Amino acid sequence: MREIKHLSLHQWLRSAIPDSQQTASPIGFLFLKLPPPPCAVLVVVVVVVVVVVVVVVVVVVVVVVVVVVVVVVVVVVVVVVVVAVAVAVAVAVAVAVAVAAVAVVV
Repeated sequence: MREIKHLSLHQWLRSAIPDSQQTASPIGFLFLKLPPPPCAVLVVVVVVVVVVVVVVVVVVVVVVVVVVVVVVVVVVVVVVVVVAVAVAVAVAVAVAVAVAAVAVVV
C-alpha cells in the first residue's frame, strides 16, 4: 500500500512549481511572490475585518438616514396639522364675526 504524505500548504505549493520557476522566496510562482500561509491567513483575517467594518458602517448610515427621513416626515405632518388648525380657527372667527355683524345690522 502506498504511503500517504501529509504536506503543509507551503510544501504542497512548492511541489507544484517546477524548479526552474522557483525563486529564493518561500513561495514563487511565475515570479509572482506569494506570502507564506501564516501571512495569507492574516490577509484573510484583515479582509474579513475590513468587510465587517464596512458593513457595520453602511448599516449605521442607512439607519441614520431612515431616522432623519422619519423625523422630517413627522415635522412636516405636525406643521401641516398646525396650519390646518390655524386656518380652521381663523375661518371660525371670521364666521363668528360675520354672524355678529349680521345680528347687529338686523
